[in-house]
Amino acid sequence: LVGVLALVPLYQPGSRQEPPGTPLTALKAEAIEHVRIVRAGQPQIRIEKQADSWRLVAPRAARANRFRMGDFTGLAEARASTHFAAGTDLGQYGLDRPLATVYLSEVEIRFGARRPLASALYVLHAGEVKLLPAALLRAATVPLDDLFDTGLLEENAKLVALQLPGFRLQQNDT
Repeated sequence: LVGVLALVPLYQPGSRQEPPGTPLTALKAEAIEHVRIVRAGQPQIRIEKQADSWRLVAPRAARANRFRMGDFTGLAEARASTHFAAGTDLGQYGLDRPLATVYLSEVEIRFGARRPLASALYVLHAGEVKLLPAALLRAATVPLDDLFDTGLLEENAKLVALQLPGFRLQQNDT
């Protein structure tokens, strides 16, 4: 019992440990107001926060999938395992012609090549090359169709009628 009590100050149960690595950006997820995705040969995607929801603005206007938007907002606080000054030869990291460039509000993040023999990806942010988990590339390369909200109706919409071939159902004002 004495041994267990001696370990309590060392392990500090209930205290939260920071994940390893440094945050990719200083931007907090809740501070992001708009997202822009630029990929070679594809239309630019622009998404804006409006009140408590996200809306696609370009290339088409629609409600944005809130779960996919979580991938972008989480990217702001992703942890980089390694970082170093970018230098002038960005080509060796695939950052001279990035796979995608994501702008979180005004913060630019370029996605480059995967690191050989590792499940990591080179990104460029604020003049530094950083290594992130390769799974985060999914946010930057997500197909446009995956960004659309899959809900049939707007969140506050009220259904007043339903019409199908040979059938109509309508709510009466009573």
